[in-house]
Amino acid sequence: MLRARAVERVEEAFVGRLTDPHIASRLRARYDVVSLFQYLESVPDPRAELRAAVRVLRPGGHLLVGVADPRRVVPPHPVGLAAELVAQGCTVLGGSRGQRVVARRDWSAA
Repeated sequence: MLRARAVERVEEAFVGRLTDPHIASRLRARYDVVSLFQYLESVPDPRAELRAAVRVLRPGGHLLVGVADPRRVVPPHPVGLAAELVAQGCTVLGGSRGQRVVARRDWSAA
């Protein structure tokens, strides 16, 4: 991200976790698309990062998640990632049983 910003391929870039209060407060409801590919497996609290990712989406925005096994990222949910996204105010659009999950933040979750 920093390299892309340096060569002006992106307008802004943030390094760190979405759960960092300094980042989260600046990004709330700013993005139409957020992608988390091979990220949730490497953080201490995947559920908190997922919640934070949903918060930075605008209502109607899309979240793209790529994981090795969506059922294992959020273990307390018996059906895994898709159920957690629904609980966070999203509609799962596809891939709920595969390695990629696409969800849309519901307008009512704003």
